[in-house]
Amino acid sequence: MTDLFEMLGTITRRRKGETGSPFASPKATEKWLRNLPADSDYDAHHALVEGLERFNAENVAASPARMHSLLKIEEKGLPLQLRIVEQYVRNQSAFRLARQALWRESWIFWSLMADAWLAMLKQAYRGPHSAELKPQVAEIAARALRYAGLVMRWDFHQARTPAATGWRRVHKIYRLLERDGFAAQPVVLNARTTHCAREYTLIVLMGLVHPLGYRAQEIEAIAQILDGYEPLPQPEKLPKKGEHTHVVDLSLAEGASVLEADWVQGRRLRYFALRPMVDYLKSLDQTATDESGLTRQMASLIE
Repeated sequence: MTDLFEMLGTITRRRKGETGSPFASPKATEKWLRNLPADSDYDAHHALVEGLERFNAENVAASPARMHSLLKIEEKGLPLQLRIVEQYVRNQSAFRLARQALWRESWIFWSLMADAWLAMLKQAYRGPHSAELKPQVAEIAARALRYAGLVMRWDFHQARTPAATGWRRVHKIYRLLERDGFAAQPVVLNARTTHCAREYTLIVLMGLVHPLGYRAQEIEAIAQILDGYEPLPQPEKLPKKGEHTHVVDLSLAEGASVLEADWVQGRRLRYFALRPMVDYLKSLDQTATDESGLTRQMASLIE
């Protein structure tokens, strides 16, 4: 009888292990990632998206171990996502259903990553492990901003204006980080140093260009041109006449706009000096590097 109970106990433990979360620990996450389909990038990507959806749905408190699991998903997912995006951009002339499927896979991945890192950020402030996560706030928030910006950018691929909820999200994150002194703290994303103010600025700039109706290749080229510009202008609290050209209101669910003749100052207003960038874009238009006139269009739209 004792042997029977031991055998039943072993079966129960195995079943619990089989039905438990694949993200219960970083090691379990690694095991799950190793078992993704290997037949095609699309199948592997789709399985990873489904796993990420489950990760977000789990009612588990954020912790350093949970963050480590999410980083492992990100590390595995980004190269897959890059290849899916390359297929999507390259195959714009393919039949519509295939193109739409690739767009949807990409958009869902960005959306789930944005939600995952935003949830992690919230718990870094209020969760049971907030003291342990607080040193990673800048790293978490930079990712939350980047993925939120990518979701908004992917809306442009469908000729859709980014939702007001997207602007509310990025404004709120940036206000929080600025308040607590994390906005300019350097972090490394994709082997490149950045910070939250930079990620936020890239979102604002893409919103100013607002490439509705542009081809997928052009939208991604615009994003690369903006990302490659140095020094990227940063949001500032105090307006400087003759220097600042654009303003964003962090209390509104919309992007930046051109400064008008009536200059105002407000607690939630942030100012950008974009004249050097506009001049730079115009200078590119005068060289052989921009035969399509894309940078000239970008400069015009920003202005």
